[in-house]
Amino acid sequence: MKNKNDGICRIVSAGTFSAEEFSKRLKKENSSLLIAADAGYLHLEKLGIIPDLFVGDADSLGFMPENTEIVALPAEKDDTDTMAAVKKGLDLGFSRFELFASLGGKRFSHSLANLQTLLFLKENGADGELIDENCTVKVLRNETAKIENAKFISVFAASEEATVSERGVKYPLENHRIINCFPLGVSNEPADGVCEIEVTSGVVFLVIEK
Repeated sequence: MKNKNDGICRIVSAGTFSAEEFSKRLKKENSSLLIAADAGYLHLEKLGIIPDLFVGDADSLGFMPENTEIVALPAEKDDTDTMAAVKKGLDLGFSRFELFASLGGKRFSHSLANLQTLLFLKENGADGELIDENCTVKVLRNETAKIENAKFISVFAASEEATVSERGVKYPLENHRIINCFPLGVSNEPADGVCEIEVTSGVVFLVIEK
């Protein structure tokens, strides 16, 4: 049995990186493990931070770091570097993940891959967030999320359909069926300071925009 780790596994990938948001999260709660996924190493290098672990094939980075522990991956593989980093975190017993620089960047395909990585985490009993300067993306399944200080809240069905309630928002829903081929849940707004999203069936992507 894996040892459970109550800390946060933070992974920095090669997409659009917000040093400000990353630093805020570090101040809020120190991570137990910081992983650079390939060229994510460059984001940390600019901050003068050495990751606990480097995971990747170095095809984007161009060199193998010499100042940290390395999990070298082959260039031809099924996992993205970020997915490999997530699997390493799971192997070490982490159940909370924060993924930075996992949206945007030059390749839209990697943003989609990282959304699927969130689903992978949920399927494996863990929770993850994709975090950038504009938004945070989470996966909800049979759970309730309370949200503060958001400008927009969007809920998209990740499964074929899902049953969702949205409370404390401009456009409330109660036990409403949403489907994955129509974006009904885009761009809702908090009515007050705090709102609540409850998912009673299916799986959704929750996008919280500042």
